[in-house]
This record gives sequence, C-alpha cells and structure tokens, in this order.
Amino acid sequence: IGTLPYMSPELLAETIGYEETSLLKCDVYALGIVFWKKENTKKIVDIYVNNYIYPFEEQLKELNLNVNNPTVNEMNIIIYLKEPKNRPLINSKWKNTQKSFQLIVII
Repeated sequence: IGTLPYMSPELLAETIGYEETSLLKCDVYALGIVFWKKENTKKIVDIYVNNYIYPFEEQLKELNLNVNNPTVNEMNIIIYLKEPKNRPLINSKWKNTQKSFQLIVII
C-alpha cells in the first residue's frame, strides 16, 4: 500500500480494516512522518539541525536492523511489536522555535 517507513503500525501489522475511514487515519499517520522529516532537516538560524535521517533510523540502528531499506518485519519490530506507541524521535532542537514547537504539538 505504501513506503514502509510511512506506513502506520496498523497497516504493517495488518490489523486494520480497509474502509475509507481507517485508511484516512493511516494517511494522517504518514503525513505526520512527512512533517517529522521536514522539521528534522530544516535550517534553524543558519545551521541545519541534522543531515537527512530516515524515520525510525535511531531505533533501527539500536537493533542492528537495515536502516536504508527496512523490511515489513523490521518495521513491525520497531513500530508495532516492540512498543505500540513508538514513533520517530523528535529532535530536541525543534523546541527552539515557535513554529517548530507548534508543529510538534500537532504531530
């Protein structure tokens, strides 16, 4: 249905119904990942917060899993099976600007 790091835990675990409302919720999750990517690579006061990192890169590295092209099973380990509420880590530098902080609240 989509690119693995953007798929919601419910899609990865195949525990979701495929009706429109459920799929819209999955789209909102994916949009949150897009926001996360945008904020994680943005320029703040003439310095970049980070070079590009993949969603869940830190968690994948911790378990010595494939960072660049994770499998469905690897994403399930990180997102769903290990901790159902697990989400990509938010960089602490985001809290330094009002706009970034507002986006954190939305995410």
